[in-house]
Amino acid sequence: MGAPRPNPDLPLFLAPGQAVPVPETGRGAAPVEPYQDDPRCELVGCDAPLPPSPGNEETIRYCCREHRREARAQRSRARHGGER
Repeated sequence: MGAPRPNPDLPLFLAPGQAVPVPETGRGAAPVEPYQDDPRCELVGCDAPLPPSPGNEETIRYCCREHRREARAQRSRARHGGER
């Protein structure tokens, strides 16, 4: 059998978005921030994760068609002084 787990109180796997638990060390260890590198929708006010798209990660910017349409409308209004 393999080596024993270094800390059996910590989970083996984390759920998506779950913060990494910080063991009590008594040495003033700083808490670890959750992983924030997952791509998110670029529409202001939306924090939804982007759908997976293997090989197309750099072109997907919005979580759904409606948000893409709204972002395009906002850019158009900004270019034309709010007239469109």
